Amino acid sequence: YPEATVDDLDEVLKNYDSLDFRSNTPGRKEQAIFRRRLFDNAPFADCCICKRKYPVEFLVTAHIKKRARCSDSEKRDLKVVAPMCKFGCDDLYEKGYVAVRNGIVENVWRGDITSYVEDYIADVAGNSCLYWNNQTEGYFNWHYDWAMSR
Repeated sequence: YPEATVDDLDEVLKNYDSLDFRSNTPGRKEQAIFRRRLFDNAPFADCCICKRKYPVEFLVTAHIKKRARCSDSEKRDLKVVAPMCKFGCDDLYEKGYVAVRNGIVENVWRGDITSYVEDYIADVAGNSCLYWNNQTEGYFNWHYDWAMSR
C-alpha cells in the first residue's frame, strides 16, 4: 500500500482477505516485576510528573533513562522506572518535552507545539517529581541531558 494514494486506501482495505496476522515480538521479562514494585496490588497510584492519582490501569512503568540506552545492570535496577500517566506525562517525558532536573519537572522543549500541549506542559512544569531521589537522580540526569541535546 505505500504506492497507494490516500483516495485508494479504502479499496486496499477491502482487498485484504483478513485484517489479522500473527506476530512474534520480543517481550520484556522485567516489566511485570517493575509493575509489581511500583503498584503492588494498589488500585490507585500517583503519576510522578503531574502528581495526579489514577487507577493503575492508566499508569505505565516508564523508564526514567531510555531502556534502549540502559546497560544490562541498569535494565535490572528496580529504580530505573517510575509511574507516569497515559494522559500525557509518559509521552511528554519519553519524547523529551519535559525532563526532571534537581527533582523539579521542567519544560525543555524548544520546538513548535500546539497551545494545548503548551498548556499541559505549563501545568506540570515546576512540580516536584515524586520519584526523584539519590537513587534515581542519575537516571533523571541522563534523560535531562538527552532531552537538552535534541
